[in-house]
Amino acid sequence: MITLELTLVSHMTGRDDGKIFLVGDRFTVTSRTIRWGEIERDVTVVNDGLCRHDGYFVSESYEDVKDMISNIIITARAKA
Repeated sequence: MITLELTLVSHMTGRDDGKIFLVGDRFTVTSRTIRWGEIERDVTVVNDGLCRHDGYFVSESYEDVKDMISNIIITARAKA
């Protein structure tokens, strides 16, 4: 199982909204530019396949999330 600690971006305001922990063994990660009124920002969308069909918006970059997942997998394999 993989546990990711990420910074949640509010779907309603586009602002950072605290930490979120996602746990699973399959994730889909994409990036999008989203606009909320005057606020426009790049967000990474993480879908765990279990909840929120539109995924969770997080402030970490696509590359950072991808690297987090890769490092967890590499570490788990090294311990096995």
